[in-house]
Amino acid sequence: MIKKIPKYQFAIALLLFIQVLQAQVTITVPSGTLHTTGLTNAEWRKPMGTYFGYERTAMIFSHTEIGQYGTINSVSFYSDTIKTPGNTPVTIYMKEVPSFSFSAVGTTVANEESGAQLVYTGTLASTAFIKNNWTTITLSTPFLHATSNAVEIIIETNSTGTGNEINLGKGFYHYNTSVYAFQYWSQDNTPPTNSGALSYKRPNIQFDLTPVSGCSGTPNAGTTLSSTDTTCAAVSLWLTGNTAASGLTYQWQDSVASGAWTNITNATASSVVTSLNADTWYRCKVSCSSLFSYSTVKQVVMRSYLQCYCNTNLGGLCTTSAIDSVAIETTTLANGLTGCATNNYTQYPALGNTCAQLASGQSYNLHTRFKGNVIASVWLDYNQNGMFDSLEWKRICLTSTVIDSDYVTVLAVPANAKTGLTLMRIRSRAAGNANSYNNACTNFGSGETEDYFIGINYNVNTTTSNNQSAAILLYPNPANESFNISGSFAAGETIAIKIYSIEGSLINESMEVYSGKPLKTDIYVLQAGSYFVKVSGKGFSIVKKMLINR
Repeated sequence: MIKKIPKYQFAIALLLFIQVLQAQVTITVPSGTLHTTGLTNAEWRKPMGTYFGYERTAMIFSHTEIGQYGTINSVSFYSDTIKTPGNTPVTIYMKEVPSFSFSAVGTTVANEESGAQLVYTGTLASTAFIKNNWTTITLSTPFLHATSNAVEIIIETNSTGTGNEINLGKGFYHYNTSVYAFQYWSQDNTPPTNSGALSYKRPNIQFDLTPVSGCSGTPNAGTTLSSTDTTCAAVSLWLTGNTAASGLTYQWQDSVASGAWTNITNATASSVVTSLNADTWYRCKVSCSSLFSYSTVKQVVMRSYLQCYCNTNLGGLCTTSAIDSVAIETTTLANGLTGCATNNYTQYPALGNTCAQLASGQSYNLHTRFKGNVIASVWLDYNQNGMFDSLEWKRICLTSTVIDSDYVTVLAVPANAKTGLTLMRIRSRAAGNANSYNNACTNFGSGETEDYFIGINYNVNTTTSNNQSAAILLYPNPANESFNISGSFAAGETIAIKIYSIEGSLINESMEVYSGKPLKTDIYVLQAGSYFVKVSGKGFSIVKKMLINR
């Protein structure tokens, strides 16, 4: 006997079946026939080639192409060429962006990853790539696409070294777009820091997406997250735990005095990248029609510009292209026979013969000598913004073929140069390579980098309370296992270092005798969080804020 199902139960079952069908959709961009057009190997193997040790891809898909709002659960790329694929360590980031194309000038990987959400990290086995098949990556953290902005995907492959497959070990279908919607980078041995190459030939993609319904009632704005708790100039902000629905609007707000909130111009997506020049609080107003709520408040601390100079991943190999001596006439700076530094980089202390005092509106002769045939440059941060700008650069030499030759470069200090402590950078590199105004932070395969503290209308060696505060550096900040303290201390001076919790409790204290080298303090026993560091010596006592990240 067949039991008759009541009509209402049948209707409920049908509704549940329809909801299951609607719960997940696959969107192919472009729709219809797969395309591959006019590719070079450099483009063809993206986004998951491992010919180079470090390959990067960024691609943008407009909301119109995606076609609906929802949570992206996975992405797939179509393999049309399989020869000798290697195992592929992959990291994927996603973010919403207002434009559906890149600008006409390439950008850095760091710039594209700024503000992006980490959605996947793992290793795809070589067997995951099958000719004429989609390779699917299920995201460990699904990405919510809930605004009309475009979606940018940044994919890293990190096989390290010089890669693990031939030039086209695997290739993928691409489609010729009408705008620069594709950008890529490649480099062996170290991750690329240069600007990317732009292309119209963007990879074909499939999105596995769970649609979201329209908003109703008061939304949950969720928790505010940031890319960093301390910054030099900019911060990325996004939400987590917020309502997933279409029809929501977003307005980010900031406050430099807690309680006084101001709307951030053009910050109307669920994530934002914004600049700051002081300690700032942030929150987001999330609205559904006239109903709204605010996300949790997040504070971001502004670092001192002295902590913002790029000093990692500079590369170099100074055994045959080293900086041998540096001096500035009429000043105390006279640093000779410096040799080849560990990691090809040195930041000299603001003390004695490794620092100088300059006056605004005056010119000085910089003397440099090099070991080997080099191209060399100098930068001096006159506006003290923590960066080396093009107007702060001078060429020292294109080649240094004459052994032990003294190269004289005129440093003209602008009349409007900012008063205080700043940094001068000198970089050498094997002749025949690029070393110009835009290479202050570039990873070099040869040469050496040396940094010197310079006072503009400011006596670097004067030990007073005010000057000492400006001259003391606490780095790295954020710190991990240890941090260093550099300052214009007197030789043999005893320095007291005390670490306090954010609530003011004394956590650790030590006494160090200054010997001309930065003072090192181990903090591996401390938990991650914010602390205050009090540095005291003869006639001064300075408190600096420090963040421990692990």
